[in-house]
Amino acid sequence: MRKLLNYIVLSLCFGAILSSCITARNLNYMQKPGGGIQEYVDSLSFSDYKLKNGDYLYIRVYSIDENLTEILNGSAVVGNNMQSIRRGESAASDLYTYLIDQQGNIDFPLSGKIRLAGKTVREASREIEKKLVKILSEYSVDIQIVKKYFSVIGEGNSGRFPITKEKLTVFEALAMTGDLGQYSDRGKIQLIREIDGKTVIKSFDLRSIEIINSEFYYIEPNDILYVPTLRQQFFGITSLTGLFSFVLTTYSFGFWVYKLTKTK
Repeated sequence: MRKLLNYIVLSLCFGAILSSCITARNLNYMQKPGGGIQEYVDSLSFSDYKLKNGDYLYIRVYSIDENLTEILNGSAVVGNNMQSIRRGESAASDLYTYLIDQQGNIDFPLSGKIRLAGKTVREASREIEKKLVKILSEYSVDIQIVKKYFSVIGEGNSGRFPITKEKLTVFEALAMTGDLGQYSDRGKIQLIREIDGKTVIKSFDLRSIEIINSEFYYIEPNDILYVPTLRQQFFGITSLTGLFSFVLTTYSFGFWVYKLTKTK
């Protein structure tokens, strides 16, 4: 009876250890759905980003009227600061960027308040052009979003990172952080995003190959990715060799305890 009980206890412990192993299925990307890998319906439709309160805009007006153009652009040297604005390296760049306030407006020279929140960059350009029609004859407006960031928190390399291109994929974003750690739960990544003025939290499986067809594939400004920890981290078994080593060590310790109790 005692041998049977010992066998049952050993089997249960071994099964628990096996279930705690970190395998390639936990870590690899681009896996086919099934067996715990999420399946996504093809819902990818990249749409232009809509401006939000708190966004910073670089606005450049081009016109043959040099005097008015210089006033609207703030300075004749703005063009030389363009690269600094993009990288956020120049403190003076704040003079040439416009913050969309809590009411969704910017205060533009010679035009006053202009509501831009909820509009795409192209729509915002047209909105400013409408305001300038009374003072300029031939002109165009170029707008770029600056100081764009996304954040990663949780297991792995947490931090705040710049968005350096218009369409940044989730894989490119995580590559910028140095990729996820081996104890990161890739199957339960949480995305925190502001949609229509409300904060929304959604979970997705980064291991699925179908992630490229989902709403989670592209990163937007101010997105936050929360990376939870795998429950297998408790045992820290990441390979078959580690499993056998753990079992052998456990067995040796148990056998030593058994022999010690038998001698008493």
